[in-house]
Amino acid sequence: MRCSLDLLDVVPACLPEEDFTKDVLMKQTFGIVSGFGNTFERARPVKRMKVLQIPYVDRVTCRLALRSPVTKNMFCAGYDKDGKDVCQGDGGGPHVTQYNGTYFVTGIISWGEGCGRQGKYGVYTNLSKGKKACFSASLVVHKNGEVDV
Repeated sequence: MRCSLDLLDVVPACLPEEDFTKDVLMKQTFGIVSGFGNTFERARPVKRMKVLQIPYVDRVTCRLALRSPVTKNMFCAGYDKDGKDVCQGDGGGPHVTQYNGTYFVTGIISWGEGCGRQGKYGVYTNLSKGKKACFSASLVVHKNGEVDV
């Protein structure tokens, strides 16, 4: 299958250093996630990629909200009451953070307890914690926020 891609709408996403991720990126208010997963629990996957700006959640709040452990190689993001979240079918997709006009890959969508449930958050694998060597996917972030893996 062939498809055309306007290269004017494509920007790179960088793999950041661990200190920069910890000291700068994880202190931003929001990250961006994208995928073709369900829009809510027990729904069908979408046909067009969805993009969501999603707030970082501090580790203490996240650990108290979830039954399963959140390790040092993970971080949480999500809305407490809004119902916006990643869901089934989004796993393995990117979590990126924009800083000074540059996108950085900060995580990989991992797991959660349901989708968009009140008081629950999504859990992401933190790429800066020694995971760079095993991350070799090609990632394209479009200017409109859509991300292709």
